[in-house]
Amino acid sequence: MSKKILNLLFLIFLCSCPLLAEEDNPWDKFLSFKENQAEEATLALVSTGIDDNQVASPQSFCSTNPFATSCQNTCARGPFPGGYLWRYQNPRDACPDTVFPFLVTDISIGLTNCGNQPCTLSFEGGIYQIGPGRDTCASGRICRTPGALICRSELVTVILPPLMVNCTTIFLHLPDPCCVYSSYFAGVKIPGPPPKCFVNPCLDNSKDTCRGSWYWDGSASDTLNMLCDLGFPQNLCINSYGFVRDQNNCPRPKVNRGIKNITILPGPQIDQAQITIDWYTQCTWLCSIWYK
Repeated sequence: MSKKILNLLFLIFLCSCPLLAEEDNPWDKFLSFKENQAEEATLALVSTGIDDNQVASPQSFCSTNPFATSCQNTCARGPFPGGYLWRYQNPRDACPDTVFPFLVTDISIGLTNCGNQPCTLSFEGGIYQIGPGRDTCASGRICRTPGALICRSELVTVILPPLMVNCTTIFLHLPDPCCVYSSYFAGVKIPGPPPKCFVNPCLDNSKDTCRGSWYWDGSASDTLNMLCDLGFPQNLCINSYGFVRDQNNCPRPKVNRGIKNITILPGPQIDQAQITIDWYTQCTWLCSIWYK
């Protein structure tokens, strides 16, 4: 075997050796933001006003729903009967590029009391995976529905004043670390309101049907698209907040890479052999959960 082939094989061996070990996800090379050194402030539970998203939790680095710049009430639609509400979230829509893994710390929802008396509500929320279910809107777009609950928020109790024109933003804190590695749904479970209470969820500025909102009454066989099935003009004013990858300690997915097989085919000359390399890639459990 000629020296050229021996040298080529030696170079291949040198290049492949580091890849046989476990390495960080390729996102690592896109790091750009430094760790936030600011002290964490106390989370406010409720804020009021039409620009509620601007006074979101001060401990959160960024919010993930860029369309929640103003919440609009839905009093003209009648009282909300209670049930589960979900809103699509993708931190890449509003946070720095090097976002994943993203640590979700809080959820918020805009609510309004359309009635003439104060209403007391207790409810909770959570972070949900993008589910395997699919739903087709009239436009022909196939939309993914909410999936399994992966992180649960604390239970909160609020008193909403009567005859509200603007929406009230309610924050729900996630007490346990909640790391996400792709887009997800933020959801809130709101019970049926007490008698004579007229409490409704508010809407944001987005009209996207697939990257949108879903409703389930808790007993029906399927979830309903808020725009396609229920005829709402915009999506729910549900937001989530947290820290990008450079500011959290979420586990990084690990990828094992290496050479699976090397094939050498003779060429017309001894130093013109054709060398084919087959590579293999193996990922940790995080990949099987999030990268489907």
